[in-house]
Amino acid sequence: MNSAADMRRFHEQTALQKAKDRVIDALKNDPLGLSANQLMTVCRLSIKTVKNILATIDVQEEHGVYFLSGVARAEISTEPQAEQVTTVVQVKAHDAILQYLHDFPAGLTKPELMAALQLNDKQFTNGIYKLNKDGAIIRTGKFGSYKYQLKTNGQEMNTEAIAAPVAEENVISVQPVVEISAQDPQLSEPDAIALLKDQVKTVVTRKSELTIKQDQLSELLSSVFGLNTVNFCVEGSRLVGVHLSQEEVA
Repeated sequence: MNSAADMRRFHEQTALQKAKDRVIDALKNDPLGLSANQLMTVCRLSIKTVKNILATIDVQEEHGVYFLSGVARAEISTEPQAEQVTTVVQVKAHDAILQYLHDFPAGLTKPELMAALQLNDKQFTNGIYKLNKDGAIIRTGKFGSYKYQLKTNGQEMNTEAIAAPVAEENVISVQPVVEISAQDPQLSEPDAIALLKDQVKTVVTRKSELTIKQDQLSELLSSVFGLNTVNFCVEGSRLVGVHLSQEEVA
C-alpha cells in the first residue's frame, strides 16, 4: 500500500466484508427471518450498515422481515398440539397463601411465600391485604424480616399497617409506615388508604448522552493535534488505533 488512503480503504473493505458475513450467518441461523433492527442488535452493527449490506446480498423481504433467498423457512403452526394442551387451574392469591401457611405454623417470610407460590409483588400484596382484613393471619418480627402466620386466639397483628392492594402496575415505589397512637381509636379503612396514598413518592432520574460520529471525531482530532489526515485502524469490528499524519512539500 502506497498511502494512508490506501490503508484506510483496505481496512474499510475488510470491516465491511466481515460485517456482511455476520449478517448472512445471522439470517442462516434464524429460519424465521430477522428485521433490520434485530440484525442490528444480533450483529452489533449500525442500522445504516445493516441496510447497506441488505441492499448488496441476495435476500427476500416480507413485512419488514428479511430471509436469505434459497434457504428453507420455518413454518409456524397456529394449531395447538394435543400433547401441549393443558388445563390450568387458577387459585386466588389469598386462598393459595392461606392453604400454604397451614403447613408452616411458625410462619413464612414474603420472599419464601412468593417463591413457593410463584406470586408477583402485586399478587402477594393483594392476597396479604385480603387475609389481614378477614383476620385470618398475623404478621410478626421486625421490618425487613416479617413473618406471616395463621392467626390463633389471642394473637394480634403487628402494629404497623399492611399496605393496601396495588391499584396500578406503574406505581414506582410505596413504602408507607403508619404510626397509630395507643390513645387513638383504630383508623378506618378509607382513612388508612388515604394516609398510605400520601406516602407515594415519585423518583425522576436524569440521563445525559453524547454520540460522536466518525467525521466529527476526525475533525476534532485534526484540530487538537494539527494534522490534517486522520485514519482509523480497525481489526474486525473493533477500533484498535488512530493514525494521524500531514504531508508538506518542502
